[in-house]
Amino acid sequence: MAFATAAFFHGAISAQDPCNEVARQAFDRQHWEEVASALRDSRQTVCDRRIFALAQFHMHAFEAALPEVNASLGDAPNDLELNRAALVMDTALGNNAAAEQRAAKLTVLGDDDFANLYRARLSLSSGDPAGAEALLRGLLNARDAVLAQEAADDLIALLQQQGRYGEVAAVAEQALARDPGSFSAYRLKRYAMDDQRALKPLEVSIGYRLEYDDNVALLPDQQGIIFGVSDEEDFRHVLFADVLYRKPLGNHLLFFAEGHGSHSFHHDLDEYDFTRANLVAGLGGSYRNWGWRLPLEYSHDRFDGDAFRDSLIATPGVFVDMWGGLQSYFYMRFSSEDYDRSVSLSEDRSGDTSGGGVLVVGTLGERWSLRVFAELDDVDTDGNNWDRDEWRAQATAEFNLTPDWAIGAGLRYQEADFDNLHDVFLAQRKDETSSAFASLTHWFREHWQIRAQVSYVEQESTLSIYDFDRTVISLGVSYDF
Repeated sequence: MAFATAAFFHGAISAQDPCNEVARQAFDRQHWEEVASALRDSRQTVCDRRIFALAQFHMHAFEAALPEVNASLGDAPNDLELNRAALVMDTALGNNAAAEQRAAKLTVLGDDDFANLYRARLSLSSGDPAGAEALLRGLLNARDAVLAQEAADDLIALLQQQGRYGEVAAVAEQALARDPGSFSAYRLKRYAMDDQRALKPLEVSIGYRLEYDDNVALLPDQQGIIFGVSDEEDFRHVLFADVLYRKPLGNHLLFFAEGHGSHSFHHDLDEYDFTRANLVAGLGGSYRNWGWRLPLEYSHDRFDGDAFRDSLIATPGVFVDMWGGLQSYFYMRFSSEDYDRSVSLSEDRSGDTSGGGVLVVGTLGERWSLRVFAELDDVDTDGNNWDRDEWRAQATAEFNLTPDWAIGAGLRYQEADFDNLHDVFLAQRKDETSSAFASLTHWFREHWQIRAQVSYVEQESTLSIYDFDRTVISLGVSYDF
C-alpha cells in the first residue's frame, strides 16, 4: 500500500515567492536531492523552508522531513501541499492521533477525498477493515480519477486479504472506467483478469515455441549437465502445456496443484530431444499480511526417449507482504534426485540436496514487475565428483509499455564449489555460470500471448572441459483456456 502519490503534489512554485533560485529551479524539475543540497545549510525565506521540507518529504526521509514540514506549516497553516505531506508522513510513521488531526484539517480545507483515503488507511492499521472498506468504496467516485484508482488499489488489497475474490473485478473495472489511459490501467486490468481466474478452479494453457540454439548438446534447462562437447547448432521445436488447480478449503486454507509438461525435438538432428513432466501439489494458508506454503513436487525427465532423471522436491516456506506490491517468500529446499545413467560410480549425480533461499516478487510502481531470488544449497551425491556447495541468484524485471505490450530482462549467476578432487583430472573443480536474457511479450484477443526472447549463458570452470557458452533465440505463442 503506497503512502504517497506524486500526482497529488503540485511540484512547481510561484515565481513571485522570494526563493533561492537554484533550489527553485531544481524543485520545478522535481530534482529533490538538488533542492536539499542547495538549502541544507541556509534557508532564508518562507519559500526556502517550504521547498526544503517538501524535498525531504519526496525523498522519503520522513523522520527528518516531518519537523521541517511542521515548521513550514507555522508559516502557512492552510498550505494544502504541506498538510497533505504531513498526513502522509504521520500515517507512515504510525502517529495515528496526529494523522487524524491532519485529516480533519484537510477536510476543513475542502480536501475531503484525500483525507478519507488516509482515514481508510488509518482504519486498516487500527483493525477496522469494515470502516476502511466503506471509505474506500466511497472514494471510487472521487473527483480526482488518480485518487479514485489509488483507493481502488487499497480496496482490492483488502478484498484479496479477506478472500473475497469475486468482488475484485467489479472494483477494478469501476476504477478503470475513470481513466482507461492512466498508468494504473494495466495493473487494474490484471486485477480483473486475476479475479476472474480465481473464480475458476482450473486453468489450462498450451503453446508452441521455436528456438534457435547454437549449442544443442546442452540440456534445455541449462544446469551445466554436458552430454558431449558440441558446437552444433539447430532449430528446436518445443511443445508445452500447463494446468493449474486451486481449491479453497475454508479457514484461510488452500489446496493447490499444478502440472507442467514439455517436449522438444530438433529440426535437423535426430538426437538431443528432451521431455519433462512436472507435478506439484500442496497446501497453503493466507492471512492478513502473511501466509505459508507446503508444496511437494515430482519431476520426470527423458533424454532421447530414455528415462534420465527423477526428482522429488519439497520447498516449505512463509511469505510476507512488503511495501507497495512486493511480497517476500522465505523457503527451505529438500530434494532427492535419481539419475538413471552415469559413466562411472564417481560420476553418479544421484543424491540429496538441502538448502534455502528467499524470493521477492510483485509490482513496483505502476508499470514494473520484479522477481529476485537468492538460494544456497548443499548437494550430497552418490558420486564423489559431484558433491558440492551451490548458490545462485537471479533478478528479472518486466516493464509494461502498454496494457498489451511488455519488455523484460534478467540476469542470473550461479556458483558451484565442488568438495572433492576430480578422480580423473586430480584437480579441484569450481564452476561459475552467468546468463542474461531480454524479452518482448504481447497479449492479444484476451486468451493469446506471443513472446520473443534472446538469452545467453556462459560457464567458466577450473576444469576447462566444463567450459561452455550458449545463445538461444526463441519465438513462442500460447493460448490460455
